[in-house]
Amino acid sequence: IKEKAVSEYIAPCNKTDFEVMEYPVIVDSGAAESVLPDGWCPQAATIQTAQSGKKYTAANGSGIRNKGAKLVSMITRDGQWHDMNFQVCDVTRPLASVYRICEKGHSVTFNPSWDRRGSFIHSQQTGNRTYLEANDGVYVLETKVAPTGMQTRPSFGRQE
Repeated sequence: IKEKAVSEYIAPCNKTDFEVMEYPVIVDSGAAESVLPDGWCPQAATIQTAQSGKKYTAANGSGIRNKGAKLVSMITRDGQWHDMNFQVCDVTRPLASVYRICEKGHSVTFNPSWDRRGSFIHSQQTGNRTYLEANDGVYVLETKVAPTGMQTRPSFGRQE
């Protein structure tokens, strides 16, 4: 488990550096899809998919419309590179769907915050673990988003 404080991890960024999202990605076992707020991670292109226009139901019962998808390239605190698929919606925070993570060949283990084994996403293919942090009652994935030139699917509309 990482002992660094969040403030030690977050460094000032310019447009060519890796950038920290306003909120970390919440790993959510109740989310059917991984979602990202509209306008976040402009480094990655938003594309239209078969799910574009689909409506989801939020926990409070309100409707949320899918505005497209982003494949966001990011790096974790311990230096692991990941590409993560998100559906772009009018939400306030990014959520990573445990269901979608598992469908991609991973397992997710949640342990109490005091458990030295930690909480993590485990790749069935490589055996690598991506550790999660317990933060304000949820498990989060602390990442930095890669700049436009390092995105797997870059946004060409963003000025560097």
